[in-house]
Amino acid sequence: MHTTGSLVLNVLRSSRLRWIVVGLLAAVVLAPASSAHASASSTHLAAAPVLAVALQDADVDADQADAAPIVKRYGPFEPASSYGHRFDWLFNFITILISVSFLLVLILLFIPVVRDRAKPNKKAHFDHGSSLADKRFTTIVSVTVFIVLDALVLYFAMIDLREGYWNIPRGEDELAEAYQVEVLGQQWAWNFRATGADGEFGTADDIVTINHLTVPQNRPVVLNLASKDVIHSLYIPDMRFKRDANPGAVNEAWFEPIKSGDFAILCAELCGYAHYQMESTLTVLPADLFDEWEADASIMATAGYDEDDTEAQWAWDFRN
Repeated sequence: MHTTGSLVLNVLRSSRLRWIVVGLLAAVVLAPASSAHASASSTHLAAAPVLAVALQDADVDADQADAAPIVKRYGPFEPASSYGHRFDWLFNFITILISVSFLLVLILLFIPVVRDRAKPNKKAHFDHGSSLADKRFTTIVSVTVFIVLDALVLYFAMIDLREGYWNIPRGEDELAEAYQVEVLGQQWAWNFRATGADGEFGTADDIVTINHLTVPQNRPVVLNLASKDVIHSLYIPDMRFKRDANPGAVNEAWFEPIKSGDFAILCAELCGYAHYQMESTLTVLPADLFDEWEADASIMATAGYDEDDTEAQWAWDFRN
């Protein structure tokens, strides 16, 4: 009885055909990669201006503003953070690689199944792929698929992580521009704390909210995350953001919203029987509206401050 590998090898009996297939695999993987990634990077640089022009054009025509919104019926929503497009590109790139590879394998399996099947007055052709040439070809294909393809995806993933997700603002000037938030997860809610007018954590004017985080648009948001009980995971799908909150540790992360509006915050770590209840809201406001909201929220926080409310005194020294 022949194996799946032997069926593939039957169609590749000649050494010339073997090298042609290897060349095709390399061409499919390497040709579109650099140009596609360069296009993704240029899209990232132009994202903010394009968004601004689109918003201006939308305000020009009042009739268009009254039109019914277009409902997207499949796929994720457009990324709402500055680095979100990077993850979308990587996801699509991996999907294309897998689809092309899968189609190629189906073709290579279909040909020997049809060509070498049993026919009247002809026995089916069997090959166990045990010859030295077959073993060499199998090794070459394995190296091409499992090293070249995987290494290529890993290369682009590391670039995106270094330039995007891991590129947390840390310098003095960067942190001065960023909006800093401490996040405390618990069963089953998200607690958020931001500094008030004094710019320091753990004071009376800290803006403390539960299950609702308000941040400014087009400004980096730097987070410190911890947990009160078990492992949680702060997940904001539209921002292409996810970071664990661990008890006994403070994790750092960031994102920069480029779209205003309300977005869902979820917990992506099973944290108990009421895990599904950890749904919160992220509100992104334009700079002028955010400044007004922050001033009012800081005043209200000072007026409602209670020294005896120890449950609300969970702030820590912000890590950066």
